[in-house]
Amino acid sequence: MNISYLGVHCDGSGYSQAGIDYILAIDSVGLNVKPVTLHLNGLNNQDLPKRFFELEKKKISQTDVVIQHYLPSMFQYSGKVKNIGLFAWETDKLPSLWVNRLNQMVDEVWVINNQQKQACISSGVKKAIQVIPHAVDVNKFNKHYEPLEQIKSVTNNNFIFYTICEFGRRKNLEALLRAFHTEFEPGEPVELILKINKSGLSDEQTSSMLSEFCKKVKESLGKFSNLNYYKRDITITNRINEESLMRLHETCDCYINTSFGEAWSIPTVDSLGLGKSVIAPASTGFLDYLNSDCAWLIPTIKVPCFASDNISLYDSSQNWWSIDINELKQTMRHVYSNKEERKCKSILAKERVFNYSYQKIGELIKSKL
Repeated sequence: MNISYLGVHCDGSGYSQAGIDYILAIDSVGLNVKPVTLHLNGLNNQDLPKRFFELEKKKISQTDVVIQHYLPSMFQYSGKVKNIGLFAWETDKLPSLWVNRLNQMVDEVWVINNQQKQACISSGVKKAIQVIPHAVDVNKFNKHYEPLEQIKSVTNNNFIFYTICEFGRRKNLEALLRAFHTEFEPGEPVELILKINKSGLSDEQTSSMLSEFCKKVKESLGKFSNLNYYKRDITITNRINEESLMRLHETCDCYINTSFGEAWSIPTVDSLGLGKSVIAPASTGFLDYLNSDCAWLIPTIKVPCFASDNISLYDSSQNWWSIDINELKQTMRHVYSNKEERKCKSILAKERVFNYSYQKIGELIKSKL
């Protein structure tokens, strides 16, 4: 069986990382896969695994299966092969254009989690739908990473909450900032690190935008009349490689995701694999790989999408999941205060991540094909 895997493998996004991991998972179980790279955003990241480039150079005489891994609005159809459409989604309803393309342009739909599968069914997707979780290079969790000294030097060995994400409305950074600055007093030995990127902006522009955003959230809280009385937010906006990201995880203590919805969340899984404490919403893709044994899940309520920075995809006819900020505050305090519980959960967290190794997801894909 020859598989052509089409995706945005070099654009530095979550889609690109996921695609590379799926390709290496397929390769790990002996299936013949060739990556076909699309360039859609002008970026050309070459800091990719050596094996990926080896597969990219392979010659395939005849393709049996095409996996298209990008937005459904771009899917094409070929009657000569089996067509599979793979994509990520985060609300309870798909854009109508996507539904039409899925029904017309692919033979089978692959999604990341069970909530996404239900969203497809509810939206009117008629094709067979398979849940294929992201694959994970678990070998990186067996390596030793040195903490980032530039972070340790400014945090004075305090307890560090942190998040890693793209700056956008869906990520709901406001909830994290509100919870942290409401719950913790300036003199407490805790810190908050925000590792944030923004597509299309320079590091300096992202830093300026993030600084202004944090300022407005603090102003809206009204806790102190002088903004300098609030605890500082440590922000990192420069793009860093995989090794440095792992070192950032190693430096910090508790990863927090407050998103309105995630199909998967690579940084959350990486934090689990490195034995970090994890706080996340009890919704969307998180429910497929997190439970109370390995993480702290915060209750959510379903609300209409609003104020999205990607209005072409999200609108108020769809719903996403809003985290309970009071529960988040209490949980942050609980995690900070309970060292032994953190240790117990971290052991189970590392075990859980190995369920998504290249080999295991590769075998799942092989069985579906």
